[in-house]
Amino acid sequence: MEDHRDHAGHRAALVLPAALFIHAHTGSFLPTTYLGKIISGAADSSRRGLAERLFFSSLSLGDGWVKLAWPLKALAPALAAGVVWQVGSAVKAARDPGAPLWPAFGWVLLAGYLFLPGVYGFSFPVHPPFGGYYVRYIAPVQAVFIIVGMAGLVELGRFFAEKYSPPEKRRRAGAVAAAAAVIAFQGWMWSFQFPAALEVFRREVTLNTGLRREAGLWLNAHAPPTERVMVGYTGLGVVGYYADRYCLDVGALINPDIFPYYRSAGRAMEKRRQAILDYMRDRDARWYVSFFFPTGANPLVADPSNDPRFIEAARLGRDPSGPDDNYTQVRIFKVDWR
Repeated sequence: MEDHRDHAGHRAALVLPAALFIHAHTGSFLPTTYLGKIISGAADSSRRGLAERLFFSSLSLGDGWVKLAWPLKALAPALAAGVVWQVGSAVKAARDPGAPLWPAFGWVLLAGYLFLPGVYGFSFPVHPPFGGYYVRYIAPVQAVFIIVGMAGLVELGRFFAEKYSPPEKRRRAGAVAAAAAVIAFQGWMWSFQFPAALEVFRREVTLNTGLRREAGLWLNAHAPPTERVMVGYTGLGVVGYYADRYCLDVGALINPDIFPYYRSAGRAMEKRRQAILDYMRDRDARWYVSFFFPTGANPLVADPSNDPRFIEAARLGRDPSGPDDNYTQVRIFKVDWR
């Protein structure tokens, strides 16, 4: 009999080179973008113990669930049950001596990505399956939750169908009713999601084609080609593209070598600000660009621009009208490290 464990080993071997490359480049086997968003805002998260990480993840899950629109709030517990059922069913099936191991291996590996908040000790109010803050950066994790959960719900339906063995007509009627319920639920869910997504899309497009693009073009016109730019809380992609300069990112999306600076800083705002300054000086970043956040508007933002070595070079956009008016003005600074 063919040993299916060899197939599992072959599949694992295909993943191994990519995993080793990611670890060599970033120091982690896990997604860099996810880690960057966490550590830049909660630098001590990587030093938390297992119990504390699980505690924060539990709080995040509950907090994220409360913030969901009602359609998703109703669906999330069902998907959670589906995840448990699917993983349990796959492991149980793999215990059969003649059954292949790779399906169980794949489902368990896939479901493992749901525990990223616990792995990182995430303290923001977010959990991938249940939405919340920064959910757009971890959509792949959310997709994993939906895939595994839906597969589990299908298996659960098959289990009950086989256990109770309803007549063929009743089974078909049940399938049609289930399909109609799913379609109706999707329509209800999209009635909530589409307007919210459209609002975010319009806002982001306006910023990308407006202030972010303008900031990039300003840097392209005024920053010498050999000088580096530190992109703060602005938008790395658009600013970097139009600036056409060597860019670094406060959120560590393309420069994971900033992680040690954040980890050593801890959660104190002043220490995080100093960590950014130290990193910029060590990397010889001579420009800093960021949206201007009014005082007290964003407690997670460690703004280095109030350092006396930062000389304001440009203000783009209009002055904020209040403490919550965060995306109306971009400020660009020239940095003198002498």
